[in-house]
Amino acid sequence: MVLVAQRHAPSRFPGLWEFPGGKVEPGETQEAALRREIREELGVDISVRSEPPIGTVKWDYDHARVLLIALRADIVSGTPRPLDHAAVRWVAAEELSALPLLPADRPIAISLQTRLRAGPRPETPNPQ
Repeated sequence: MVLVAQRHAPSRFPGLWEFPGGKVEPGETQEAALRREIREELGVDISVRSEPPIGTVKWDYDHARVLLIALRADIVSGTPRPLDHAAVRWVAAEELSALPLLPADRPIAISLQTRLRAGPRPETPNPQ
């Protein structure tokens, strides 16, 4: 399952869904930024997985250029609630294509669906 958040009015793109997260502040790592943003937006603490990003997207909106780096994380405490959104919900990866996602989030959804369809990667044997 994947957690998505719905943008509220009067923000840009009200009603569209997105993957929660936000800007990396100066001196902050991507992982630290994600932990901070998720705590601020959803009121939960997470552990960011040490694996390659699900995807990276550069997107030009009329008002800004964004770089999205999608990292996988697990909730370690709390229950997600919409502190900075209209709603949050868990969806199956297959359902992402039916949601009205922000344009920059769509390529991430496709990468996530492709990765989950492929299944877990086989473990590499440990040479002795």
